[in-house]
Amino acid sequence: MNTYAVNYDDLENRIDPSAYHPIRLSAVKKIKSLNCDVLPLKQVATFKRDVVTETNEDTPYFGLENIESDTGIATDIEQGKEFGSAFSFSSGNILFPKLRPYLNKVHLATTEGVCSTEFHILEANKCGNYYLFAFLNSSLVVNQTSYLMTGNTLPRLQTKDVENLLIPILPEAKQKKIAESLKKAYETREQKLKQAHDLLNSIDDYVLSELGVDTTKLGINLSSSGGIYTNSQGYAAFSVQSTDLENNWDVRIYTKKYKKNTGFLSKSEYKRISLKDAVVNGEEVHRGVTPKYTPDGIPVVKTANIQANEIDLTEKSYVSEAFFDSNARGQIKKDDILISSTGMGSIGKVALFDSDEKAFADNHISIVRVNQSLIAPLFLALFLRTERGLLQIERQITGSTGQTELYPSNIERIQISLPSLKVQKKICEEVEKRQKKAKVLKNEASKVLSDAKNKVEEMILN
Repeated sequence: MNTYAVNYDDLENRIDPSAYHPIRLSAVKKIKSLNCDVLPLKQVATFKRDVVTETNEDTPYFGLENIESDTGIATDIEQGKEFGSAFSFSSGNILFPKLRPYLNKVHLATTEGVCSTEFHILEANKCGNYYLFAFLNSSLVVNQTSYLMTGNTLPRLQTKDVENLLIPILPEAKQKKIAESLKKAYETREQKLKQAHDLLNSIDDYVLSELGVDTTKLGINLSSSGGIYTNSQGYAAFSVQSTDLENNWDVRIYTKKYKKNTGFLSKSEYKRISLKDAVVNGEEVHRGVTPKYTPDGIPVVKTANIQANEIDLTEKSYVSEAFFDSNARGQIKKDDILISSTGMGSIGKVALFDSDEKAFADNHISIVRVNQSLIAPLFLALFLRTERGLLQIERQITGSTGQTELYPSNIERIQISLPSLKVQKKICEEVEKRQKKAKVLKNEASKVLSDAKNKVEEMILN
């Protein structure tokens, strides 16, 4: 917090200094100076508080975690979620968050549903709903609410502060122009993201088709973070040939989808080897080490850091240099493949560590260090992320729901279709090309919306 002065005449009915931060006062001043009616939100919209305690199984539930920051787009919505109490909302209503306003999770509903009581439900009555959403989603509001929140652990907005947010009531024609401009940007963003999504989704089938492996989908239950759900399932009765029995009495591993998966792999034109035969001599697949965290030092890769098939160390934990040096099995080297090995919904995530930086793996991560004269690390990571690889990973998971484990010795049993290094290189180069193009499309999608939001603010202020 910087030191700053406030004129006595500018004091409101509060004494907390953050409310008088120059950024907030500047935003308020800009809005008050507009050549139009400026009204508090409580006069512009109705605050709906229709409490429900139960719904049917088809009703979508929106929590704060389901709304993207800045875009306001809803993701990973659950239906029929159990809750103590919630607010109901209708299509066209605006969901405005009470918690952590700096995250800017304002959502314009396109369907009816229920949501967390940590939202205010707004229905505009003196302007268009889309215009009100555009304004509440702008930095003109975030620059106010970020300095009005109270509390440390769960910083939130007081209802009276939300009710008194100033809303400029622009002419109807200008509101419509703003809404159309922002709608077009959201549509363009969605198109570019779909193109990127389709490109990334094409990778698995491309890899398998290059290996001559059937791409028929057999079904695997993935979590939104890329791990494998391992909920208990009921199985119909089936028979197994005695010659197909392994040294394992878990009935689950003999189900038809695993048998089909093995059959598809056996038809590949390339030889098959077990992952055990692909690792560096003397470097069997092994788990990381339980870390002793320190405030700073060597970053630790945990299951949560494996996101969307890559290592994301935005949220870091550390171990000391001395601890790192004394625990060789936890050390990660460039081109190591990391596989999350515990936890329902997070087990089975695969990522390639492609950095030269020092890093450490905790005991929930398995480390695979391959013989690069035989197999390219990226190729192996790509194969393991296909359905043929993931189904083998799923098959090797042991334990009951909530207590699942993927042991290194089981990972070593996974079968790989192994073409020549030349073919592997060709596959990797094509995949990298698609990934780069998808990244460009995602960046373009973000820029389209960011530029549109800046344009909206200019239209409001001018």
